Amino acid sequence: MNLQSLFENLISGGPKFSDHEVTRKIRALNIFQLGFIMLAPLLGLFYFYVGAISLFYVIIGAGLFMIPSVIILRKTKNILWVANYSIFVLWATLLIVSWNTGAVTSEGVISTSWLLYGGILLLAVFLNGYAWGAFWALLVLVQAGVFSYLFHMGYPFPNLIPAGISGIYSLGMFLVALLVIFLIAFLFEREKSEITNREQQETVALMESKKYVDDILARSPVPTFIINKDHQVIQWNPACQEMTGIEAEEILGKGVWEGFSIDDQR
Repeated sequence: MNLQSLFENLISGGPKFSDHEVTRKIRALNIFQLGFIMLAPLLGLFYFYVGAISLFYVIIGAGLFMIPSVIILRKTKNILWVANYSIFVLWATLLIVSWNTGAVTSEGVISTSWLLYGGILLLAVFLNGYAWGAFWALLVLVQAGVFSYLFHMGYPFPNLIPAGISGIYSLGMFLVALLVIFLIAFLFEREKSEITNREQQETVALMESKKYVDDILARSPVPTFIINKDHQVIQWNPACQEMTGIEAEEILGKGVWEGFSIDDQR
């Protein structure tokens, strides 16, 4: 197994499903989880470098907590619970980081780190639908209300980021937040395009299959007709028409025996 096939197997979570939507969500969830796991050490080293040791441990711990979700998703393919667990890890991590980096202050109310919560909501909607998106939106709304209340009461929120790099840090958070939102928006657009393309391909395949069957029946010397699950005639070839004297237009869409003349002995 080469590196490319190994990476594809890791992203797809093993054997692919026949359901394209499930496969697409598993891939998106795996990309999110693996991206978080790979970025966690880098972000942790940044916090270690600036002296925010507690945040270093938080980020490294969050990366470790995300690893079981990759394994569980591969074993169970349960998108709902694994996605919510992964989003919870991201939300809790962002909550602790924002709490300790001055994101909950008069300036922090408009901090760009809050954009990342928008990314969380979009991710929840993409993976688990609007109901779970509404749940996470409510949680973020409650969180914002608690933060505002504590700030109003004069709670001294800590800021572990040195003042000399706080501007660069805010700009970096802004760029990361935009990147996350753009990536999730790209997933939505890609999903829409894939659905449209798949529907077009299925329509073309169905038309070609029907034409193929029609051609076979039209050339067959054996009198043949096809019925659907309701026992209605949907195919009536020329040989059957010649044998019975019944035109196809007279029997298509009707029950099989409605088009035949049968005697008392059946």
